[in-house]
Amino acid sequence: MTSSVTLSFCGVARTGELEALARDFGLRLQRLDERAISCGVTLSCDSSGQNSAPVYTAKIHLALRDAQIHADSARRDGAGHAGAQAALLEAYENARRQLSTLQRERCPSPFALALRPLE
Repeated sequence: MTSSVTLSFCGVARTGELEALARDFGLRLQRLDERAISCGVTLSCDSSGQNSAPVYTAKIHLALRDAQIHADSARRDGAGHAGAQAALLEAYENARRQLSTLQRERCPSPFALALRPLE
């Protein structure tokens, strides 16, 4: 099945390097599950404030045939990242963890099923 990766850049210069990295992460996620239909990657930059350093955030939306995964790069304290690549990597890792959890819940190992208490 052919699936697509949609890229959005908000307040970030669309460079070839960032576009390739975002597309690569989207394609990697789609290869991890054959039910993937589409993937959207959004990279944003907030540089509000005259002397403040830019803060990058990334979001990944992965659509599967029977589920959706929404991941972002936000840290526990809600802070963004100092670099665009770091934000993309964090969002990718978040989406990959969610996808892995979803796959484990759908297909538990036979060993785990054998240990399940009888009801």
